[in-house]
Amino acid sequence: MEWDIRAKQDLVKVTVHRQFKNMGQMLGLICLLAGMGLFNGGTNILVSMG
Repeated sequence: MEWDIRAKQDLVKVTVHRQFKNMGQMLGLICLLAGMGLFNGGTNILVSMG
């Protein structure tokens, strides 16, 4: 019985870890896209000013 509980806890840990990993990848992608957008916007402003 105790082993069953431990197995369930491990499963929960793995699932939570996986979800956090996916969230991290999503956040990284969003940050990357936002950074690229800011960079493009900045260069456009510099070009129009120049």
